[in-house]
Amino acid sequence: LWFFSTFRRWSSNNYLGNTFTPTGAQAIDDTRLTDATLRLTLQATKRNKISVSYDRAFKFRGHRPNNWITAAINNPISTVVQKNWMNYIGELKWTSVVTNRLLFEASVFHLPIDYNLNFQPDAAPNVFSTYDQIQSVFTGVSPREDLDTASIYTYSGSMSYVTGSHSFKVGTQVRTGWSQELFHSTGDILQVVNNGVPNSVRLLNTPTGHKESGLIAGIYAQDSWRFKQWTFNYGVRFESVTMSIPAQSAPAGTWVPARNISAQDNIIDWKTVSPRLGIAWDVFGDGRTAIKGGVSRYDRQEGVTLVQPLNSLNIAYQTCPWVDANGDLTVQNSEIVFSRCTGSLQPGLGRVDPGLKRPHQWEYTVMVQHQ
Repeated sequence: LWFFSTFRRWSSNNYLGNTFTPTGAQAIDDTRLTDATLRLTLQATKRNKISVSYDRAFKFRGHRPNNWITAAINNPISTVVQKNWMNYIGELKWTSVVTNRLLFEASVFHLPIDYNLNFQPDAAPNVFSTYDQIQSVFTGVSPREDLDTASIYTYSGSMSYVTGSHSFKVGTQVRTGWSQELFHSTGDILQVVNNGVPNSVRLLNTPTGHKESGLIAGIYAQDSWRFKQWTFNYGVRFESVTMSIPAQSAPAGTWVPARNISAQDNIIDWKTVSPRLGIAWDVFGDGRTAIKGGVSRYDRQEGVTLVQPLNSLNIAYQTCPWVDANGDLTVQNSEIVFSRCTGSLQPGLGRVDPGLKRPHQWEYTVMVQHQ
């Protein structure tokens, strides 16, 4: 058994210009990072080896600007607390040397994500977020908090066979996962002022959130063949890519009822074949001068954000005039001019062309190499 482990922790405190706490002290953007790794390798038998790797990262950022609306100045109480507690990369791998020519490999890989942007713990529970669009500053509380989670699994297996002139490999890889963002706002409302004077409010469709999923499955075969002064490298990969929006729901908010949406399966459904060919010629047979060339197709790796605009549970808002009749800078329903609201609490939905092809590129190379 072989093992290797590391642990590291570091932090930084950066002062923020023109930003002060209620006590008058200069505000600080405080960050703390921790990383721990572990590697284990077990020689189970003479021909079989098992390895495990685990890399976990922790992140704490005490006063991060909100993830929705950019402002030049963020009052510390209106920032969010970033916590990443469940982010790690874990892999289990098995390697079997069946003979001196035949090798099998199999592995499983997991990447979970738990990424939260929460309200400041000392923020008043019933205070609305206020955005001064002239001074570009937030006060009160962050306009929203985000609860983000995701999970990705990758399964792979391969067989390699080597002879005197050939090095052949065939394998498969399957990656499946999902991503989810949940949003919450105090009172489901954002107050907008101009130099401290009430102007309007944004009515939000929170609590809400969106979830998407994807699957990539591929098989490949490749070979390297040496024939006299020539070397031929050739292979092909077939890949199936699907992206979907699973059935999901959101509870009722101040301005919207409870919502439920049905699954939208295989919004993206791509099948691609990517060949690769490379040729090298040792001109004089002494390994010093070679002419090389090749042609390869490479497919772009797309994420599930491609179908996210089609999810009807994305965040949306209406903008309504606000007449602060009692001058307390806290909106009441009677002060909202609902008849003059613009926008919609239903997000505008995008569209994916049914004929959309997977982005890819072809690479052609020709070169002369001399040592």
